[in-house]
Amino acid sequence: CASMTEDREQAIRLMKPIVNFLENSRGRVPFSDLYYVDTGIFKEFMARSVQGGIFMPMLKKRMKK
Repeated sequence: CASMTEDREQAIRLMKPIVNFLENSRGRVPFSDLYYVDTGIFKEFMARSVQGGIFMPMLKKRMKK
């Protein structure tokens, strides 16, 4: 979603919760896509490629150069 906007501030607002979760979660597993909702700890699926969309804003920025 963040990569679909041309508004940088809106993109930051969309990405901020993801960054907050990654910085503050007790688990240190990168980009799982299955979590226990009550604890935020991952259940399975470590470093899944389906999470690659998280990097889309960086790719979009690079493609504009």
